[in-house]
Amino acid sequence: MALSRAFIEAGGSVCSCAFEKGVFGFRFVDSKEELNVFTGSKYVKSNPLGVYKELINRVKTDKVLFIGLPCQVAAVKNVVKDATNLYTVDLICHGTPSPKLLEDFLAQNQIEINNIKDIQFRRKAVFGISNDNKPLSVLGSCDPYLLAFLCGLIYTDNCYECKYATVKRGSDLTIGDSWGSELDIEEQKKGISLILCQTTKGEQLLESSGMQLNPVDLDLAIKNNAQLRAPSPKSKLHDRFFYKYRTGRFKQAVFYSLPFKCIKQRIKGLLIKMRIIRGGGGYIISR
Repeated sequence: MALSRAFIEAGGSVCSCAFEKGVFGFRFVDSKEELNVFTGSKYVKSNPLGVYKELINRVKTDKVLFIGLPCQVAAVKNVVKDATNLYTVDLICHGTPSPKLLEDFLAQNQIEINNIKDIQFRRKAVFGISNDNKPLSVLGSCDPYLLAFLCGLIYTDNCYECKYATVKRGSDLTIGDSWGSELDIEEQKKGISLILCQTTKGEQLLESSGMQLNPVDLDLAIKNNAQLRAPSPKSKLHDRFFYKYRTGRFKQAVFYSLPFKCIKQRIKGLLIKMRIIRGGGGYIISR
C-alpha cells in the first residue's frame, strides 16, 4: 500500500486486481482514497480483460504502476512496447485456481458470488474465506477452499510448470510474505513483507515509498519461500481431487482428497466454538 500511495502522490496511477460485481478483474486508481479496493489477498485467478489496451493508452502520457502475478506482469511487458512510464510489481505466487471452483464452493454455502460486496481470504496469518465480514468457517479453522488452495490441489495446470517461480523475475519489484524473517516476533505479528528489488525502477519505487526497510538474507528468504526456487509440485492428490470434482461437488472432492486434514479442521472449529482452545492461529502448509 505504501508503494501505491507514494506512486499516486507523485502523479501516477495504479492498476491491480479488485473484486467488483462478482468478478476478480483489474482496475485503475488515480487517488489514494480508492486504493482500498486492492487490499487483501485474492486466492483465485483474476481476469485481465481490457487491462492491456488501457495500459497501452495510459503509458503514452502517464506513469502507471501495475501490480499483479508474475505471468500477468510478463504479459503486460509483452504488449506495452514503450515501457518508459510503466512500473511493475509481481507477487510471490503459489498458483491460482479457476474462479469456477470458488463459485461452486460458495454455492454450496448458499452464497451467490454476484451478490457479494466484499470477500476476504485471510486475516494476516489466519486463512479462511469471509463473505462481507462473515466467516464461512469458525475463525481460526480453515475452510475447504483455502485448505485445498494451501495444499496445492486446485491450481490451473500451467501453474505447476510456472517459469517465473525463481528469484529473477521480469518485474521491477517482487513482493510477498516474509516467511522465515529474522525480525523480532512482535514485529512479525504486525505483518511484514519480503521485497526483492529487480531493477533501477524498483530502486526508485522503494526510495520514494517512505517504508522502513531492513536487509534480508537472500538464501534464507529463498529457503522459506518455495516459489522462489520452483513451481508448486503437482501431486496425485490434485488428480484425485479433480476426478471426484467431475463427478461430485467441491467440498466432497476436498474431503475425498484430504480426509484427515478436513477432519482436523472440523475438530479444531468445534473446540474453538466450545472455547476449549483459542481461535486465530495461522494455518500454514510447509512445502
